Amino acid sequence: KSCKASCRSRPLSCAASAPTAISPSAGLEGVITSLVTASDHHFAWMLGEAGGPAGLRLPEGGVESQEVLRALRGLVHSWLMIWDGEVVGLCSYMGRIEEGAVEIGYGVAPARRRLGHATLAVSALIRAASDDPRLRRLTAETAVGNAASQIVLSRNGFQQTGHRLDPDDGELILWSLDL
Repeated sequence: KSCKASCRSRPLSCAASAPTAISPSAGLEGVITSLVTASDHHFAWMLGEAGGPAGLRLPEGGVESQEVLRALRGLVHSWLMIWDGEVVGLCSYMGRIEEGAVEIGYGVAPARRRLGHATLAVSALIRAASDDPRLRRLTAETAVGNAASQIVLSRNGFQQTGHRLDPDDGELILWSLDL
């Protein structure tokens, strides 16, 4: 399954650690959307390998496919998108920080899409990245046909910087945001 701007299986390697929680964003109908560091236990829970953490629940149909969850499980900097006690999505730094830049990825559970969660999560990632002295730029890639992710990035100030052809995912739009 292709998941540009949703996942990638490259491991993350950074010298310093990212924040364990990112400040909440004013969200949907006054409820708070926040990002909490995704631990291995969270991934075990989402994959059905362990019981769930107290106070959290999954949406009907889960957050993401088993394949995507397994790929994201190895990333060091992944966060759960939490809305009203429910894990509605995931976001991550997708690779190592190189030359002051890192790629971000995000995805929202199918049952919770089109509600603004990704826009709020990317906004929170931008705020956290702005406080990281190692970072000067965020990047992202979206499939040409993924209009929803293109809107999320555009609303958060990302600019299209080009295109590339991926052998698995086809034509991708490249995005960048200077911090």
